[in-house]
Amino acid sequence: MTLLEIRNVTKRLGKFTAVDNFSIEIKAGEFFTLLGPSGCGKTTLLRMIAGFDAPDGGQILLDGEDIVGFPPEKRPFHTVFQSYAPFPHMTVTDNIGSSLKMSGKTREEIKIRVAETLADKTNRCPESRISNRTELLKEGILAADWQQRFQRLSTNRCY
Repeated sequence: MTLLEIRNVTKRLGKFTAVDNFSIEIKAGEFFTLLGPSGCGKTTLLRMIAGFDAPDGGQILLDGEDIVGFPPEKRPFHTVFQSYAPFPHMTVTDNIGSSLKMSGKTREEIKIRVAETLADKTNRCPESRISNRTELLKEGILAADWQQRFQRLSTNRCY
């Protein structure tokens, strides 16, 4: 069954056509990746799916329902920013847990999930140099202070 369908979506930015009549069907449980050179429309497409930008034409269907008119907060999508410290004024744990908070999880659930995420990532990626995850869980450590370490973690090949 098709979960997400992008049907003939076009987005223009002034005179430049960022996405031109793009279509794809993504089935439930399917893993997919958008690959392409800089400026080919990947981010623009993701922004339209998330509801941050509206397409100039076409449809974005979720379970068969056109969601183009839905605001971002009414869509079941979350954003992972390209910046490694999307909210530099927040702690590392607050950054990691921000989407969980937005989706209504309790403080306790967020605390557990953040700890599990850090444990999983550091266990699979010892070369990430974030070996002391308890240090990351301390209150008051700003994400901006840990940006380089997040970059190392993100650029290591950890599968």
